[in-house]
Amino acid sequence: SVAAALPEFDLRRVVRDLEGFERLAYGEAFASMDTQRTGFLPFDADCMRALVLQNSAVNEGELDVELLKVGSLDEGGLSLSSLLQLLRDHAVAETVAIEEFLSASRDGVVVPATECRTALLSLAYQQRFGFAEFTQEQWDLIFDVVMLDAGPLVQLEAWIAYCQSVARICRLARFLSRANAGAVDGPAALWASPPARPPPGG
Repeated sequence: SVAAALPEFDLRRVVRDLEGFERLAYGEAFASMDTQRTGFLPFDADCMRALVLQNSAVNEGELDVELLKVGSLDEGGLSLSSLLQLLRDHAVAETVAIEEFLSASRDGVVVPATECRTALLSLAYQQRFGFAEFTQEQWDLIFDVVMLDAGPLVQLEAWIAYCQSVARICRLARFLSRANAGAVDGPAALWASPPARPPPGG
C-alpha cells in the first residue's frame, strides 16, 4: 500500500531534511498515481488535483492556472519535479503572509525575530499552514531550525520564506502522519479533506 512505503514521521529528521522527505512522501504518492509509468500525471487526474488542493494553499478556482504554470503542455501534465515545485511554492498564500507581517510590523519594513515566532504560531493556529498539530516543544524545534539564519530584525522577504518553510513542514507532517496511521483505503483517500473543525479558542 502507499502507507506502507512512506517513511515514518520523525519531526527532527523532517525539519533538517525537508526537501528529501517531501520527495520521498509525495514521490511515493506520485508513483502510485502514475499507473502508466510515463513520468507525468494528466492535468485532469482527480487524485493529483486532490493532492494539490489538500497539501497546498491553492484553491479550486486557481488550480487549473497553477497546474498549467508548472506543468508541461507537450507532455500534457505534471512531472514529479513540477508537482513538488507547486506544493513548495504554494505552501502558504503569500497574501496571508504579507498581511501578518504588516500586522506585526511597527514600520512596515521589519519585525523583531521574537515577534516573528509569535506570528508564525498565530498563523498555525489559524490553520493557514494546514491541519498539523504540534506541542509547544515541537513548534520551538520547527522555528529554531527554520529561523536559524534570522537576525534580531526580520524583513518581509525572509518572513515569507519562513512562512513557506513552516507551512511545508506542517503539510508534510499531516500527510505522513495520516498515511502512517493507516488512515487510507487507497491512494485517493490520502488526500481527502479532513472534517471541518472550529479554530482553536473558537
